[in-house]
Amino acid sequence: MERGADLAQGFIRIDQRRSDHSGNSDEATFPVPEIKPPGRRQDTRRPRAGWLMAADVAAWACAVTVAVILRLELDVSRIEPGALVRIGLVAAAAQLVVGGVSSVYNGRFVTGSFEDTTRVAGSAVVAGLITFALNTLADPQLIFLSVPLGALPVGLALTVGGRVALRVHRERRARCTRAGTRRVIVFGSGHDGRHLVRAMLDDPSAGCVPVALLDDDVRLGGTRIHGVPVRGTRWDMWTAGQVLDADLLVVTGRPADGSAATQLSRLAAEAGMAVAVVPPLVELVRLRSAVAPVDAAVQPGPTDGEPAGSGTSRSRGPGRAKRLLDVLVCSVLLLAAVPVMAVIALVLRVTGDGQVLYRASRVGRNMRPFTMYKFSGMVPGDDGPRVTTSDDIRITPVGRRLRASKLDELPQLFNVLRGDMSLVGPRPEDPRYVSHYTPEQQRVLTVRPGMTGLAFLRFGHEQLFIARAKPADVERYYVCEILPRKLRIELEYLENWSFVGDLRILARTLIGIVT
Repeated sequence: MERGADLAQGFIRIDQRRSDHSGNSDEATFPVPEIKPPGRRQDTRRPRAGWLMAADVAAWACAVTVAVILRLELDVSRIEPGALVRIGLVAAAAQLVVGGVSSVYNGRFVTGSFEDTTRVAGSAVVAGLITFALNTLADPQLIFLSVPLGALPVGLALTVGGRVALRVHRERRARCTRAGTRRVIVFGSGHDGRHLVRAMLDDPSAGCVPVALLDDDVRLGGTRIHGVPVRGTRWDMWTAGQVLDADLLVVTGRPADGSAATQLSRLAAEAGMAVAVVPPLVELVRLRSAVAPVDAAVQPGPTDGEPAGSGTSRSRGPGRAKRLLDVLVCSVLLLAAVPVMAVIALVLRVTGDGQVLYRASRVGRNMRPFTMYKFSGMVPGDDGPRVTTSDDIRITPVGRRLRASKLDELPQLFNVLRGDMSLVGPRPEDPRYVSHYTPEQQRVLTVRPGMTGLAFLRFGHEQLFIARAKPADVERYYVCEILPRKLRIELEYLENWSFVGDLRILARTLIGIVT
């Protein structure tokens, strides 16, 4: 218990040495906000649930008003106030009910955080679809059919945008100068630096306000991290310190060697700033030294190959921006896909045996199994190989057309909203085939599987490859020949992942479906 208490003290206080031009030093301490798990931090500045509900009601009122005005081609004299009020009340009620069920207003997540905005976006999409369905089923209809669909993207933008704007406003207000507040420059914009900036902004009472970041990666110059600007490299330290009146430099991670640490100390002393080092979080988790002065001897470790500001702790792979793209794009696609999916479901119900959805067991991120949805295109109750050929007798006539057009994949949009899948990524595989993965191939399971991807574009009609080869054992041919080629492409995708690359894959997929 005593050791745990000592470690907790290390998290919230950092010993540091302040130097001046004369070379004298004096020991001092300063408080650093405690870093808590993301998304579960107690935020005393969180708005009450009532204010969030009122903001969402106002957002939907504006959304339906805009949709009606656009539907009437800007002729506001034709607006029927009664119909506008009715549809506005339905949309607002749907948002409050769905938001309550999905815990949007329970204060679990920090307002405007990634977790909060994704939940709000999902609830807004569901509320818009419910409003559309109720308006369609009402007799007589509450308003024009197109109004709920037109109001959905506006309501989505207002509900999510309002929370993001509130978060930005709070961060700016938290950086205002107050008596006794230390103005901090953070060196290193990697994972640890971002967490430290986030912690300082979320707890202004700790007395530390981040005013800038420095990073030796020149590509980050002029960018912002949680609203805090990156003002250059270590060589811009004196200018940043003087312009921003900073009195403390906090180095995240560990410098590459003793000479780099000494150089940082000298540059900070010239700028009149005290210096402290916050070691990597991994060291804190391993119960190693919680803090270390910047001019102490630094022992290079396995992860000390680059300076603290080099940004090596940043992952090159998909991150939160990818998930946000999934939610936003999927919400828009559902607007166009829902009518198509309704028609397909009706056709399958009438022409088939009544089965509409096929629920397939797949392996997702971190080996987690999940149920993937597709429109049913095969005879149910068959336990044969999961690999099909173009002349497979198990495929129904309607299913053959759906597979050729890839429309059978549309229900996976709901898998994307749930977080089981992503729009772009390695295609999910059946557990029986995942068991054949090598340790290297298992890297594709470190990200969310996708509805489309590079391998999907090249092997989207893999039955044609099988038809040319005419193997005696279709399943063995798939596992030994096609699957390794697909996984090589997926690994190439992970190595070269980029946000723009995902957009290109989405564009190629849509063009391929349309043409």
